[in-house]
Order: sequence, then structure tokens, then C-alpha cells
Amino acid sequence: NQGSQNVLATTVKLEAGTDIGQSTDPIEVVGEDLQATSTNGNIYLAASSIPGVFSSITAGGAGNVSLTNSFGSMTLKAIDAGGNTVTVENTSGAILDGNGVTTNITANRAVLTATGGIGSGTDSIETDVAELVTKVTDLSAVTLVTDAGLTLIDVTTNDGDVTIGSGILTFTDSTSQGLVDARIAV
Repeated sequence: NQGSQNVLATTVKLEAGTDIGQSTDPIEVVGEDLQATSTNGNIYLAASSIPGVFSSITAGGAGNVSLTNSFGSMTLKAIDAGGNTVTVENTSGAILDGNGVTTNITANRAVLTATGGIGSGTDSIETDVAELVTKVTDLSAVTLVTDAGLTLIDVTTNDGDVTIGSGILTFTDSTSQGLVDARIAV
């Protein structure tokens, strides 16, 4: 249905043996608690109208996860793509942590894009990934914690602070030079 809401509920729970949504037509959901599980496929979800919490999103097999949000800040609890890619994009606010110090994203690669920051000074987005790519388009900060095993970091921010910590790497930078693009291979 290309852009129209597919599901409107307080709690949305989707389960499938293969793909949930399509890359060209994600499942459009409006809800306070968003959950999806695919045993062997990709998950494509788009949230709008109210800020939702992506509480449990798991793509099994060779599945990737793609989450987009277009209304206020979005909150992540547990997103798992195993050895594949998690892509999270918020076009109207921050990407926030919804589960304290527990890992938010488990994947081989995570790509996070937001207009209002990633994580916060009091609650980082925790990842267990090998490759981490982030982009913040406004003046907000990027605050991440990643487990050991990180091999690539690519961070772009528009004059916001960058704080990335892990067991093997700690990186903190603040600049007033405008757009900052930092790439670190470890």
C-alpha cells in the first residue's frame, strides 16, 4: 500500500517465517510497543504518527533489519540481526536507549542516522557489532558504547559531541568546526 498505515495498535507484534515488509514498501506501523520476529528473513518497518518503542526486533537466518521513524524521537530496546545489518533512521528526532545498559543492537554492521542525536549523555546506545556507521544531521551528540570486536567506526555529526566507549576503544571528540566525519579502523 506504499506509504499508508498498515497497522495501528497500542502493541504491534509481527511474526513471519520469511520477510516482514519489503525494502521498497516497509510495513507502516503506528503503536507504542513495536515487536517483530522473522525466523529466516528481513524486517522492514516504518513508524509514524506517535513515538514508538522498538522493543524486540529479531531477524533470523540471513535477515537484515531496517527501521525508520518520522515522528519525534524513537526508542530502541533489543534489535538483533545476528551476523547481518541493522539500519535505523530517524528523520525527525533522536535515537534513544530504552533498556538501560543492556545491548540495544546485535549485528555484524549497524548504520544509525538521526536528526536529533544518537543516545544521550546519561544513556548510550549499546551495540555488539563489528562495523558501526553513524550520522547526526543537526547539532546533537552521538553517545555509543560498543562491545569488543569492533573493526570499523564511521561517525559523522554536524558540530555535536562524539563519545564512543568500549572494552578496547574509547573515543571522545568535541569540535565547533561544523560537519565532522571521523573514521577509525581498529
